[in-house]
Amino acid sequence: MAVDKTKNNKPYTTKKYAEHYNNTWILPDEVKDSVDIEIQILEELLKDKKTWLDTACGTGYHLQNVKSNVRKSGVDRSKQMLETAYTDDITFYKRDIVKGLYDLGKYDLVSNLGYGYVHQKSLLDVLKFFESISSVVSKGGDLLIGHDNPGFWFPEDNITSNTFGDVTFKAIVWDYYEYNTNTLYPDCISPHRNLIVETVGSDYEEILDIKLPTDWKKDALLFKRKGK
Repeated sequence: MAVDKTKNNKPYTTKKYAEHYNNTWILPDEVKDSVDIEIQILEELLKDKKTWLDTACGTGYHLQNVKSNVRKSGVDRSKQMLETAYTDDITFYKRDIVKGLYDLGKYDLVSNLGYGYVHQKSLLDVLKFFESISSVVSKGGDLLIGHDNPGFWFPEDNITSNTFGDVTFKAIVWDYYEYNTNTLYPDCISPHRNLIVETVGSDYEEILDIKLPTDWKKDALLFKRKGK
């Protein structure tokens, strides 16, 4: 018998989702090790920095748990997530990142370690998301982006061939069905690692791949911007 699944293109807009987000996506054993390493990476990167902006920051878990004396800021388009994240010592902004972050200034470290970018209307909007967060990285600053591991989601070398030529996979579109809430999140968009690099990499002098030990096959990219 088919299950009647509840579709939700914008799960982050409900208070219930925001309140239970950490228990679903951050604290479970299968991802907590990876989140702890992300926090260690952030603390190391922030040692020589003064400002940090976490984009699509959600409930603010990384901002709240990273030990650092830098000025911390977070941006998200969900009122419900930001209400959950709020604390006096962190500045939060409600913005649609795809539309630009021009009024937020520049930051020594900009991070995006969640999958907030997957809930966009198109691949073009996903790439605009990355261009937007890259635009607020200061000279000599760093950009840290979490992404799906291409070796798990995509064919080897990202290319497959037929009789007439080569096919390059730039992104995947997928539905996610969550058992405990009977909710279907449709048409999530994840770009290949190489497409993220093609989109923002030209503004950086060094690009490093970071492997994370999560069962979800998540990795990260660290972009180091030119100049001081």
